[in-house]
Formats: sequence, C-alpha cells, structure tokens
Amino acid sequence: MPTNFNTNPYYDDFTEGKSFYRILFKPGRAVQARELTQIQTILQNQIKRFGQNILKESSLVIPGHSAVDRYAKYAKLTSSYNSVDTDDVLEDLLGVELTGQTSGVKAKVIDYELTSDSDPPTLYLKYLNSGTSKTQSGFSDDEVLVNSGSTISVKTISSNSTGTGIRFSIQEGVMFIRGYFAFFDTQDILISKYSSTVSKSVGFKITESIITSDEDESLLDPAAGSYNYFAPGADRFKIELALNVRDIGDYSSDPDFIELAKIENGELIALKRTAEYNILGDTLARRTYDESGNYTVRPYSLEVTNHLRTSNSTIRDGIYTSELGGNSQLYVGVINPGKAYVLGYEIEDIKTKYIEIPKSRDTVSVNNGVVPIDIGNYILIEGVYSVPDISSMSTVSLYNRKTSAAGSSNGNLVGTARPRALEYYSGSGSSTIFKLYLFDIQMTPPYVFERDVKQVYFNNDGFNDFTSNVVSTNNLLTGTLNFLAGSSVITGSGTRFTTELKANNYIQIGSSSSNVFIVSNIVNDYQLNATYSSVYSANGLSGYRQDSNIFYPEDSSYIIEIPYSNIKTVDPTDLETSYYTRRVYDRTLSTGNISITAGTNEVFNAFTSDDYVVINKTTGAVVPLYSANISLSGSPTGKTITLNLGSSFGSNEIRFFTTVYKTNNAADKKVKTLTSTSLDFTSNSNATATLNLARADVYEVSNVLMSANAFGTAFAATNSTDITSRYTFDNGQRRTHYDIASLTLKPGQPSPTGPVRVYYSYFTHSAGDYCSVDSYSDLTYEQIPSFKDGTKIYQLRDCIDFRPVIDTSGNTFTTPTEFPKQTSFFTTDYEYYLGRIDKIVVNPSGNIFYVSGPSSLTPVEPTTPENSMALFVLKQNPYVFDVKKDIDVSVVDNRRFTMRDIGRIENRVKNLEYYTELSLLELDQKVFSIKDNEGFDRFKNGFVVDNFTGHAIGDATNPDYSISMDLNEGYIRPLYVNINVPLKEICTTDSQRTSNHYAITGNTVSLPYTNEIFIQSNVASRVENVNPFEVIKNVGDIQLDPPADYWFESNKLPDIYIDQEGTFDTLQSDSAAKGTFNTIWNAWEVVWSGGVRQEQRTGTTYKTYEKIDTVTNNDIVVSKVIIPKMRSVNINFVAKGLKPNTKLKAFFENFDVTNFCKGKYTSSSTLLSDSNVYLRTNDVLNTSVTNFGNLFTDINGTIEGTFNYQSNFFNLNTGEKRFTLTDSPTNSDDSETIASTIFISSGESRQVRNEIVSTRYTYSTQEQVYENRNSSGQSSPPVSTIVNTYLPSSDLVSTTVINNNNNWNPLDEQTNAVKSTTGLNLGLEDIRVLEAADESIQNNLLAATTGASAATVKSTTVSYFNNDGSVKWDVLSPALFNSSWSSGMGAEAKNQLQSAKDSYVDTIKIGLKDAQSGTYAEPEKGSILADMVDALNHWKDNPGGPLDNFISATNMGEPGGMSVTDLAIHLSASLVTVAGAASQAGTLDPDNAKWVNMMDNIVTGNQKGRV
Repeated sequence: MPTNFNTNPYYDDFTEGKSFYRILFKPGRAVQARELTQIQTILQNQIKRFGQNILKESSLVIPGHSAVDRYAKYAKLTSSYNSVDTDDVLEDLLGVELTGQTSGVKAKVIDYELTSDSDPPTLYLKYLNSGTSKTQSGFSDDEVLVNSGSTISVKTISSNSTGTGIRFSIQEGVMFIRGYFAFFDTQDILISKYSSTVSKSVGFKITESIITSDEDESLLDPAAGSYNYFAPGADRFKIELALNVRDIGDYSSDPDFIELAKIENGELIALKRTAEYNILGDTLARRTYDESGNYTVRPYSLEVTNHLRTSNSTIRDGIYTSELGGNSQLYVGVINPGKAYVLGYEIEDIKTKYIEIPKSRDTVSVNNGVVPIDIGNYILIEGVYSVPDISSMSTVSLYNRKTSAAGSSNGNLVGTARPRALEYYSGSGSSTIFKLYLFDIQMTPPYVFERDVKQVYFNNDGFNDFTSNVVSTNNLLTGTLNFLAGSSVITGSGTRFTTELKANNYIQIGSSSSNVFIVSNIVNDYQLNATYSSVYSANGLSGYRQDSNIFYPEDSSYIIEIPYSNIKTVDPTDLETSYYTRRVYDRTLSTGNISITAGTNEVFNAFTSDDYVVINKTTGAVVPLYSANISLSGSPTGKTITLNLGSSFGSNEIRFFTTVYKTNNAADKKVKTLTSTSLDFTSNSNATATLNLARADVYEVSNVLMSANAFGTAFAATNSTDITSRYTFDNGQRRTHYDIASLTLKPGQPSPTGPVRVYYSYFTHSAGDYCSVDSYSDLTYEQIPSFKDGTKIYQLRDCIDFRPVIDTSGNTFTTPTEFPKQTSFFTTDYEYYLGRIDKIVVNPSGNIFYVSGPSSLTPVEPTTPENSMALFVLKQNPYVFDVKKDIDVSVVDNRRFTMRDIGRIENRVKNLEYYTELSLLELDQKVFSIKDNEGFDRFKNGFVVDNFTGHAIGDATNPDYSISMDLNEGYIRPLYVNINVPLKEICTTDSQRTSNHYAITGNTVSLPYTNEIFIQSNVASRVENVNPFEVIKNVGDIQLDPPADYWFESNKLPDIYIDQEGTFDTLQSDSAAKGTFNTIWNAWEVVWSGGVRQEQRTGTTYKTYEKIDTVTNNDIVVSKVIIPKMRSVNINFVAKGLKPNTKLKAFFENFDVTNFCKGKYTSSSTLLSDSNVYLRTNDVLNTSVTNFGNLFTDINGTIEGTFNYQSNFFNLNTGEKRFTLTDSPTNSDDSETIASTIFISSGESRQVRNEIVSTRYTYSTQEQVYENRNSSGQSSPPVSTIVNTYLPSSDLVSTTVINNNNNWNPLDEQTNAVKSTTGLNLGLEDIRVLEAADESIQNNLLAATTGASAATVKSTTVSYFNNDGSVKWDVLSPALFNSSWSSGMGAEAKNQLQSAKDSYVDTIKIGLKDAQSGTYAEPEKGSILADMVDALNHWKDNPGGPLDNFISATNMGEPGGMSVTDLAIHLSASLVTVAGAASQAGTLDPDNAKWVNMMDNIVTGNQKGRV
C-alpha cells in the first residue's frame, strides 16, 4: 500500500483539493519541515499527473530485457562430500566447468541454491556435451563432479538427481509506479526449482519504506570540518521492486504485486516488455482506427487439428493424448503468432495459441419422418403357371423360347436370376400380367437379357414347376419385310438383318400379334429363315423385334437412403417405426377357406389388387381375387385375414402373397457383430488369382501372408511374407444383397508360391428386418462403412438397409427375408447432425477466442463481437469426421494498405480507365451510323484496326510511312536508328584522370573526391553482456542439399499448327507493280561492232521470292496444375554449431523421421560398447560407414547425413516443410541443442504440346541487267545475272549473307559435275544416295569427288548401319568427323569454321519444309533426311574431320581465301548434285526427291549450281 506521510514526524498534509501549487517562503518566518516535504509532494504530484497522462500504471518506461529459461537444468547434491560441506563451496563453483567422473558429461555452473528446508544444495547448469556415450542428457545419480583442476569435488544424490526447473531473469530498467519512475536493478528468480510444467506468475513485489540515518550511515552529514559534520539529517523515502513468484490469480487483491510474465503448464503465454501508453495511447489508437480501421500487419496463420491424439497413431494427428485430457468432441485451432491493430491498438503475440473449439455435433430430431421406398428392376410376365420360391429367393432359370407346355422349359438356358417379389399388374384370367422383381441376374455370354430372355422357369420340389413368358416390347426394324404363304423365307427391303437380328429372336410382321416368327438363321441383310412357314403372303410390312424389358433397373437397390445425411440414430426407442412388407404364406385350404393372424404389432393391409395374389399350387393356376374374397377382422382391424375362394377349391394347396403393415417393435433392426477370423489356402488350385473368403459382408482384410513352405503343406507363419498389396479387395457388397467377399490378384503381380493365410473381419447379422446406423455396435461412428456402387456412394449410416445376406456356400440366403413393398413409405424417428460456422476473433486486449454460430442445415456466420476483429471463418460440416477435410478455413482479409499499395492501385485504375475509354471509342465507331440520301447506312471505311504484327494494313510505300514495328509485342514506334557507341578511355593513370577532372573507382566514373572521417568514437561507455543470464542453447546452422525439390510432370497433347505472316506482306506491297522494285536503268551507250551500230544499257533490278520458314516449339506449356503431395526424395544435410558429442533426433514437420536418416562417421572412429555408436576423432568423413536411425554430432558439434523422405509412408502435402535436428526426443522446446531450416517441395503437372509455326518470309535478289537495241529501236530480251541474294534476318546468316562477286562456282559449267577439290570427302548423305543409285551413276559421282569406286565405298560403309537402317554412330562418327585439325589453323580461322558450320546446317534445315504448304516436313526416322540432319548436327557440334581440314586447306577466313558463304555454296551444290543424279536415275524415293527439289530452290535460286 502507498505510504502515508501525514503522520508524525513528517505531517505532510498536502491535499490536492486545495489547489496549492507553490510554497512561498517569507523573510522572518521559520521554515517548517512540513513545508519542505510538501514542496516535494507538489512537484511529485505534477510529475505523476504528466506520467499518468502518458503511461499506464506499472508500465515499463525503460524496459529491462527479460528472459524465461523454461528448461533450467539442475543437479541435486549431497550435503557434503569428502568431509567438506557442500554449501561452503557452491559460491566458488559459480562459472566453473565440472566433469562427471562416471558419465564424462561436462557442464558449466550458472547458478546455485543453498540447502533450504527439505531441498538439498542444488546447482543450475549448462551442459556442454553428452558424455562418452553421446546419449546422456545430464550427470548420473551418485556421481562425483570435479572442476578442471580437481580442487573442488561435489557429488550428486543417489536418485532423481537431475531434472529441469524454470528461471526468470530481468535486467535493470525503470517502471512507472504510483506516480514515480522507479528504478529496478538486474535480478533473477527461480520460478520452479525442480519442475518445468508449473503454472505461475512472476512479477515485482513493491516495497515502500522510510530509511533513517540509523539504518543507513550514508545519510549522516558528510560535510567534514563543519560543526554539523556527521550529524543526522532528513530521512529518505524508498521504493524497492523485487522479483516475486505467485500462483496465477493469487494476486488479484494484492496492490503491491505487478505481473511481468505468466506461465501455464510450463509455457510462456504473457510477457510485459514494452511501454504501455495511457491517454496518449488511446488518442493514437483512435486516430489509427479512424484512418485505417482494423487490419493485420503480419497475418496470423491457422492450422486445425484434432484435440485427441490417438495413442496408437504413428502420425501426430492430435495435440493431447487421452491421459492429458484429449477429447474427441473438440478440435484445436493452432494459431501462429501475428501482429494486428484492433481499434487502433497494437496486438502482437509471442507464442502459438491453441484455441479449443467444439466439433459440430449438435443434432435435430425428426419425428415420424417419411422415407420413400421406390424399388424397380422388374419384368412383366404372362401365361403364369405355378409359382417360384420367392421366400427363399431361390434361383430361377432364364430361357430363350416361350413356353410351349405349361410347367416345362423351352429353348436354351441363357441365364439365371433370383426373384424377390410377385405383384399383380393388369388383366385377368389367362391374360393376367404380373410384375416379377428380380435381382442377381447372371447371363451366359454372349446372351443378353433384352434380346434373349423369353421364359422364366423354376423347378419346384413337390408340386408343379413354374413357367411364365416375358411380356415383349416391339422394337421397329429398319426397312420393310415380305413373306410368301407356305414358305419360311422372309425377305426384306432396306433391311439390316445381320446387325438387328440373330437366331431365336422373335419378330412380328405387321400390326397383328399373330404374325410372329422365330428366326432360325440369318442369310444376309435382306433374307432370313424362320422356324416355321407363313400361312399367307404379304409385302412391304413393317417388322418388329420382340425384346424383353427390365423396368427401372436403376432402382434395383434395397438400400434406402434417408433424406438427410449424417444420421446419428434411427428410432432410438425401437417403438416408432412402421412400414409395409410383402409376405408369402403357403397354406392348405379347408373347403376353400383359410384364416391367418398377423404377428404382434402387425396388421394386414386393406384389399387392393396389387397387394394380394393367390397361386393354386395344386393346379398351378392363378386364382383371380376380388374384394369379396378377402375379409379383415380382429383387433385392431386387419389383425386377422380370411380368404374365401369357395368350396370348389376344397383342400387345395395355395401360395398366398400379402401385404402386412408392421409397427413399433415389429419393425425390427438387425445388429451386426464384428468377428475376426483367418482362412488358409494350402493348395495351388485354390490359391489362384481369386481367393474366395467364404463369408459375406467382410469389413476389412488385415493382411495376407504367404508361407515359405511349398503348396500341399500346412501354412507356417515363420518366415512368412506379407503379400497384401498384391490383391484387390472385394467386400462382397452388392446393391441388392451381401455376396461372398474375395481377393483378386492385381494385374502384373506374381502368384503366391506357397500356402496363403488371410486374416480378416466380417459382420454376422442378427435376426431382424433391416440395418441402420444403430446396427454397428462394434464400430465407432466414423468407422461405419460405405458402399460404392459404380459412381454412387452409399454412406450406410445414412441408409435403411434391407439387403439379404448370402450363406457361406454362396447359393442360398442365411434367413428368409421380407422385403418392403416396392412402392411405399418407411416411417420412423431419427436424429441427424448439423453443420455450424464459427469465427476466430481478436479484441483490443489481445485475447483470441472463437465465436460459435447456430447449428443448422444451412448455417450462417455468427456476428463478430463489437470492438473485435475477425481473423478466420470456420465452416464445419456436420459431425466433422476429418478436421482437414470437413472444416473449411477462410482467412478474413484484413490486409493493410500502405500509401505505396494505394499508389499501385491508382495506377491500375488509370490503366483500366484508359482501356475502357479506348474500348468505348472503338464501340462508338462501330455502331456509328452514317445515312445516305436514301436513308441506308453508308459503308464505313474510316475505322481501321491493326494489331501491329505486320505491315499489310499500312501503306508501306508512302513516303510518310515512317514507323518501326515490334512484331512480337505488337507495338509501333517512330523510325529510329540504334547506334552503340563504345567508350574508350584515353587516360590510363590516376594522375592523368585527376588532371582531366575525373576519377574511376571500380566501374564507377565520378568527379575527383577525397575521403574524410564523418564520425568516430574513440571510447566505449561500458562492456555490455549480451547474454547476462546464461540462458544458453546451442542453436546450430543447417544446410540442405537440395534445399528444395521442384519438379514437373508433363502430359503431352497433340501438336498444333500455326500459320503466321512475317515480313512477306511488307515486301509484297513494295512489289514491282507499285514501282518500288522496278528496274533502275543507266543511260544508253552506243557500241560499234564490226561497223554495226548498237545501243546498250545496263541496270539493276530486284526480285522477291516467297519463303516459308517452319519452326517447331517443343513442349509449350498449355496448363499447369499443382501436385498436392510431395514425391520421394533424398535430402542431404550438414549442421554445424550444435552441442558436441550428442545423439540427435530428426523431425520433419513434427514427424519423427530419425529412422529415415543416416549419418556419416569418420574413417578413424572409435568403437564403443554400443556397436552402433562411433566417436569422430578427426575431420575426415567415411561415407561408407552409415547407420539408419543413429545421428551423432562430432567434437565440434557438426553432423552430416541424409534424410530419405518416402512419399508412400508420410504422404505430406507440398509446400514449406521444416526439417529439425534436436536432442529433444519429442521435438519440444526443452532441447539443449537444435538446428532447423525449411525445405520446399513444389510439384507441377503440366500439359504440354508442340507448336509448329510456319512463317512466310521474303528473300530478294539483286541482278545486273543487260539490254541491247539496234538502230531501228528494236530491243532484245534483257539478260540478267544475280549479283547478291538477301535473306531475312532470322535465317542462316543475318542480313546480306551470300556474295557471289568472286565468280567462284563449285560446278563445272560444261558438265555440271562437281569440281575435284582436295580434302572434300564423302559424307553420310552421299553414301545413302549412292546406295540408291545404279552402278554407273555411283562410279561417275565417286570419281568426281573422291576417285573411289562405288564398290569400295559400299564395302567400307556397310558396317555403318544397323539392320533396321539406323546409323551406328559409334562406328560412323570417327570415320566422318574425327580427323585431326590442321596444326596451322589459327583461332580466327577456327571461329570462321564454326560459323560456317552453323550457317550451312541452318541452311539445310531451312530447306526441310514443303514448298507448297510451307509446313515443316518432319523426316521419317531412318530416312535419308533424318540421317542427314543427325549427321549435320553431329558435325556442327564436333571439331575436326575431313570437312574442317578442307576449310583449313582453302585458307578460309584469310585474305584471298574461301569465305564462309563460299563454303555453304560449295557444300550445298555438292549435295544437290549427288542427290539430283540419283533422282534422274529414278532410284530416289519420293520423300528424298521432294527434299532435293527444296534444296535446289534454296541453294541454287532455280539455276542449277548457282546462288
């Protein structure tokens, strides 16, 4: 409590209400001690008012840095050792390093506690290693500890000597308290000596006191030499702040305690560390909120996980085990720290928070809920004789002929089925039609039900066999039919007998149902033979094939879905269910009468024709029924039914089909009991591809084991192999019944080689009518199975299941089952779970909590509490089976916008406005209407759209057409010339540069400058300990290789072809027709020849040619999809700066992956008692010594190893994943050493395709033109000679590349043969052509080039090719390309050579396209074209070879030598000549001939041998 100074002897009676602000002293008046005290009080009051305006009470003004060591390692010592009292030496041990004499563990003493009460003397330590074993976390019990000089020895107690406590430390600072700015010094305190899981608050205890000179001699007058020396003076008021520990909440009424930190269960959840502003803070917060509202600076992140962690889980799927209070009804929102401003107040969290939220388990009840039943899959039958065994659902036979004799089958057996109900449909007497409901229909291939089934037959044991005909549906045949009386031949016109009919089909001709024939065989589309002849003739009649229809096959399932999902329970009282069921009675009449009484809570339904059917088993006849034949009686009415057929029926046996209404407990639920068993397959014959498990409704297969011994012996579990993954499991569920389960061997999997044992569990069904969610008593709600029927999935917890169960034989059903009436209702009570939407919000105090919305079928978001900011919206599906899938987390966008962000938005808005205005302008021009005199719209020709990808739209010939066009970007710009002017520095020394008034520093040119010291400090204030409290943890640095795994999976789509215009449209517009490329003539010159006067002139003309360039862009990405799961990868790691000689655990996203890691040890390791442990004694790694699961640091705290991530085991999502090495076995914060880093996994599935782009270019030639005319003015045709050829810049050599002014021609002008040239050897393409040519052409060509004969070449090249025609590059490459380079060839010549190669190869590739379509002609693999391209590319990329030597010999690149262009012309002409000769001989295939023509066009410019 604040000190009261208004007491003796101070009498400080200052009262703020009197408004005194100064004490005014006067002469002659004695000064009162009270007045001197009040002076201080008045001033202090002013300071207090100012401070309270700025700061909140107990705010840290100068915060002292604080630290919480939640894992302070302690060692309890004996009270004495070697006759020395331990308390006497503890102070001497502070800061000393101790070594355990037994464990070898080393530790530094950072604090101690003397003996107190029942606690022994205790040291607090920082461990420096893990002992000689590398696995020990502290000193051993009963161990002697000595310092480095062995001068001090202490000993730990005999049991539980080591553990972890919690310490709190704070450095000096200033706190605003009770109007004073109170100083506190550096101090620390033990929050818990021997536990790290306590819940405590630590803070300052305020102590106010008055100190007199009797207590502190420093208060005596120090004025030596004066009469008042050492005299007592005034007292002092003292405020002391000392650390104090309290239980949480134990200080609420204590005004002298100020909380600094709060710890719950060992976790730091609150820490006071900054100044807290009062009114000023409120003002700043209000302004911030008014200006910016609520927003986040560093967004919070949320992960949802289970509250309960299953104890047997190998994956960390929850937070708390059941022993720690884990609750399956809750889930946890794990919120990582973030920073936000709420109502302008800064909120910054320092710790991950765990918000416990209830799962959406609220339910709503439905009373007398109606579940509709609508079951189909029936056929219509007529001519019914007798009745099948429907109660037992025994198999009936299906035949392809209609009944010829009642009670007898007819035709071929084509399939089987099981009946489950018989109902009246229509008609009477012999024309009565019934609905026969079938399931488990099995057809014998190739028969199909609709085309082949005509009769249903059942062999009754003891009375008449059942027969009936399936009512047919006529399907119109194509064309018309004709037949003659007395003939079985039926012909057709426009018919398709072979596709629409087959043998034993029934066909009706015409509208009369009496004209029905059975097909005997099909002759062709227009003729067939029937099984019997017609009695009359007819022509041009329509024909119909009679088919058998199954009605509503999609509704065959006896799984009835309840209208709502996530059903919690059905009829929990077992008294509120009612439905109609079909029941069959076998009875013997008494004088034509019979009475039947229904069971408890059952009544018979009132008579309707489809509810009651009677079949006379004695005669096999259908007994017609009328309401007069049925009477209901009993209590309630309908309890008893009386059937009166008349005395004529005597004592006949009948089968009576009825409808019974079941209510209350008469509608009985089944109970499914889960039973575990095993089944052995010991012979090779029964352990085939399919294992029949002999049980229906199997829940799961635990495993499939294969014995090591051979078939024919008993299964032996020893050394057995788990082969579960080889099989596909079929649990036997069908939409109509529970069938036998089985295992089928997957394709490509090996068959078992020994006896097989299958462990599995299955359900047994109790007596009852149906199964529901309540039937699965042995399973949790989440474990209730589902059933997948095609694409439809039935969640059995949401269904009423009437399916019968087959017995172990697979032939009959375990118990007779009554099915519900096919079209009726199932009425019952049930409950179902509801969904809910929650919010997680934060308030200005920094509290983060959840707000629940109402549970509903259509849930809505709850309202965000006033003065709070929503962070996340959590949409929960009903029940929440999987928190990852059933909780949709949406982050509320509270993003902060800085002025830079707003500026970016402004720019985007401006761009949007600009393009919107432009679009509107274009639209206005488009819809603008100009009328002529007649009122019609005029043609508008002033609106032009140009995408700037070519010059076709612009008038390129206009002198004002001065634009440059970026064809790739679609931009136009003014004409410009881009000149690169290189700078060359004349000055070469610093003195020269200085005299010219500039300087160069590195790559920077600047004015001259000098260096001057801007600021310096020659003294230090004091030494500051950066870690004054010895809160030490070895935090290492870890490097991963690779640090990330980025991968792509490509799915190839079909190629697409793109045709685009290049510069062709530009040059085409500048054609000769426009005068752009007309001939430019010089003046006529007079030439006298032999006395004849002639005039001659010369000129220059340009000609343009179309050229199509095809480029294939391979693997263009069309779409991208993120791959959600990581792939398997090996991750190497190197960590340094860890605790030396320590065993570590590895964690990947909180999964313990130690057993998937292996470390590397040194070559000179010392083997200890643990055979898996090595000590590293030097820095040399031995990568051959590896060990999974054992990770140890060396004496320097370094570890190196590999983590093998296996995708099929962990199945983690891609993204950022944290890899951690720590000595904590659970990856908790109590580790002494840790290294952690992020590994990034990012996979992308790409759909790619090739784009073949064909671009139309133009190349032009410059020709010298000569024209003569005689004296009469008659001119001869001009003669032209090509001077230059201009190719587009994207082609083989940029701009003007081919210059023929030196008149060099590689071909002989007379013979058109290749000139003999030294060094020119034959290439692969020549060899291919020679093989296709005849002997004479081969010899001529070879003689012209190499002087060798064809036979010689063939004999030397036969081994260059494989049998399939592909090239043996390992043999051919040395022969063609690997000759040595000329020793005298200089660097410049070599560069010229490579340039020549590039130019020549590119020239050849340009020619590989179709001259007409411009489409790239991909050469067929193995063809001459493909081999040529391969050979050229190989030559281009490999130095040396005959061609290179030829270039060197011709002094290419040197003055007077061959140019790059000359080489291209020479080589191209050579190849064209060789291939052309073979083409003339008719021995070149069309594909090669096409290439020759293209090469001829490209290389020779349509003039053989010239360019």
